[in-house]
Amino acid sequence: MNTHSFLIGTTPALLWGPPTGRIFVAVHGAGSSKNDAPIALLADVAVPLGYQVLSFDLPAHGARAADGSTFTIEACTEDLTAVLQYAKTQTPRLSLFGCSAGAFCGLLAGQQMTFEQCLLLSPVLDMRQLTEGLMAAAGISKAQLQQQKIIPLANGPVLYWRDYCYLCEHPVQQWQSPTAILRGELDTLCAQPDAARFAATYGCRLTVVPGAEHYFHTDTQLAAYRSWLQQTIYTG
Repeated sequence: MNTHSFLIGTTPALLWGPPTGRIFVAVHGAGSSKNDAPIALLADVAVPLGYQVLSFDLPAHGARAADGSTFTIEACTEDLTAVLQYAKTQTPRLSLFGCSAGAFCGLLAGQQMTFEQCLLLSPVLDMRQLTEGLMAAAGISKAQLQQQKIIPLANGPVLYWRDYCYLCEHPVQQWQSPTAILRGELDTLCAQPDAARFAATYGCRLTVVPGAEHYFHTDTQLAAYRSWLQQTIYTG
């Protein structure tokens, strides 16, 4: 597929397909990059349907893995806001794709906008709740995080006091774009009650893949994801 690498400010970005007057802004999740499998598959389906896909590397990911940036929701949301501003200079017809933590950043950055459509794959819908769950599981109090400022967890994630405060001060308070959600039946980061509640509140279409977990990576899971994209992407 035709792709074009460039910078939006200092953020490495990738355009998939030729200009069409419609852009899907795609946000990857933690531990991924702008050209990961879910985004490549999105482009594979969306480009023939008349879309261009714009993806980019979140802080400390992809081409930014060694640039000294920090993966926080605040930094990710700021970068996504800049990417959305760039996309709006190219066309008013924007759609949004977000995966995992990237989906939550999309909800924060895009809640004042109206997208043609929004597709969320395994979305984290309440990052504050997830962070507090990680803290509780590790036996870390808010007072301890405030005192230490930064606490790496044994299983990989890093907790930041500043980012926790950001999450407390910036909840998702509205969402007005037509949205479809795909989650795995066994996904613990996008739990069924949370997904169902969000879908009911904002009128989203919720689809569940039996037996799938948070990370869609097997042939069967990716086939289900592809089928969902083919059935869901708006072509009118």
